[in-house]
Amino acid sequence: MRNKRVLIYGGTRLPDALARFVSDLAYRLLENESIRVMTGGFGRSAETREGEMSTDMAALRGAQAFGRGVALDETLEIGCQTR
Repeated sequence: MRNKRVLIYGGTRLPDALARFVSDLAYRLLENESIRVMTGGFGRSAETREGEMSTDMAALRGAQAFGRGVALDETLEIGCQTR
């Protein structure tokens, strides 16, 4: 049972390399069956440029990649969805 929550937040315009790092971090955290990843749910702003991604979207991609037959709502908790 995933009873520990780890919050990932901190940027709306991550460069590609940092977004990949956050995605990998979320994926690796989810390998621990007691951890559930939390994020605010921010998608993108009007200022987001090509090759940039929000921290929340990067965490979502990591959770989606984790999959392994586990429902996304069991591994990822999204707070307020602003965009």
